[in-house]
Amino acid sequence: MGGGYISCGDFLGDDKSGAPIGGILEDLVSNLADTQNSAIATELLEQLDSETDHILIEPGHASKLLPDFKHLQTYYKTLFPDLDNWWLIFEREVQQGMDNVAGKWGESIGWKIYCLADLIPACEISISTNEPVVISFD
Repeated sequence: MGGGYISCGDFLGDDKSGAPIGGILEDLVSNLADTQNSAIATELLEQLDSETDHILIEPGHASKLLPDFKHLQTYYKTLFPDLDNWWLIFEREVQQGMDNVAGKWGESIGWKIYCLADLIPACEISISTNEPVVISFD
């Protein structure tokens, strides 16, 4: 797979911003006290693992997960308080030994920040338009 692409309605996220969605969903599953939202994240991970070319976040699920996505975004940014750019964070992670490919696909905090910058507005659009968020892979 070359990348993951986030869209909802007329919104199209930046190039490959959906690639690390698996890492974000895994973080939700391991950190959520709300079992309903953890179940939603697990369901989305199962979609991702089914080797399909896309996953869908239905509007109802987008509205439930949106606060968790926003919380993760804030948390991730606190891990690198001296850097304000996802790419600079990723570069530092690589300098510290992270594999480039593994980082892109969900291990990198920088890539997760990049993903959430598009996933959050896509979820907001999903809620207002009642269209699903689509994360497609090539």
